Amino acid sequence: QVVEERAQSPIPPPFEPPLRCSDCCDLSKVCQTHPTLVGEELISHRGIDCRWASCHCELERLAAEHTAYMRAWCELPEAMQAMTFDALLPRLKAGGWGDALKFCQAYAQGEAPEKWVRLWGPPGTGKTHLGVAIVNYRLAHGQFAKYVYVADWLSALRATFERQRPQDNDAPLFATYEQVWQSYANAPLLLLDDLGAQHRTPWSDAELDRLLDHRYRLALETVVTTNAATVGILGGRVSDRLQDKGLIKGLHLPGPSYRPENRRVRP
Repeated sequence: QVVEERAQSPIPPPFEPPLRCSDCCDLSKVCQTHPTLVGEELISHRGIDCRWASCHCELERLAAEHTAYMRAWCELPEAMQAMTFDALLPRLKAGGWGDALKFCQAYAQGEAPEKWVRLWGPPGTGKTHLGVAIVNYRLAHGQFAKYVYVADWLSALRATFERQRPQDNDAPLFATYEQVWQSYANAPLLLLDDLGAQHRTPWSDAELDRLLDHRYRLALETVVTTNAATVGILGGRVSDRLQDKGLIKGLHLPGPSYRPENRRVRP
């Protein structure tokens, strides 16, 4: 009897996920010849000779994927994605480096004549925030940019020497030294954060010199933040590149550290 009741029970209808877009019924396209057709009318439409275009939902999806790809390629830490020009503390906006803020905004918009920017000053005065704001502005406007903490970049290069090609052909391949170097060397905009804080060795000086010389010769946009008051302590050829007034704009950010007043108070 139980078996008969089960056999007579109605079969539930197949699960149909809710529509994400009521305009195209998730077809991802709309008919331009008959733009008034939406929803079920669009599905039943069989206009072979009609002109079709991507629906707004498809364009939004592609834009979101492109933005996600740009941010992943940029390698900007998630905590820095909120560092924008609008998020600067009022004290810094009205402080002694208002001209630096105006220049960086013009630079981010592509309106500055210089290709390189050097932001220097004591720790905690907003150098990294200002540099990252340039990167975030470019990303928000669909332009590629790359961020790197100099010490981490050197570590990434050094790590390629320790990797060996796997014997298994199906094993994933790690990025080679040249692939890692090229991704930074040819970035349309590169932010080198905290230059001079890395442990200096003849090898690290040579790598930085090669990177900066490559970008110098190609006049690729480069932003450098550093605590060094004089570029001379960064190394001979590196400092020479950072003193070319025809290519680089040096901006001094003075004042005490603003981190204590911007630090969240723990409960």
